[in-house]
Amino acid sequence: MSTAGQQAERCAECGGQSLTRLRMTLGDGLPVVFVSCHTCEGKAWFRAEGDGSALTREDVIARSGRRDRKA
Repeated sequence: MSTAGQQAERCAECGGQSLTRLRMTLGDGLPVVFVSCHTCEGKAWFRAEGDGSALTREDVIARSGRRDRKA
């Protein structure tokens, strides 16, 4: 998926058009869009705000850990 999650029309891996998009917030509060291709099962994460840039898998994992919240 080569463009921002909300605008991705085709999978960058196979060109498939059947995509699932899920908006979520990572553990550090970053809003993202997860995109999954039904054809090849390719997966990608994109920033939901700002420039919609892609995040690496490692980035998502690092940002997904549970954070202690201070009162």
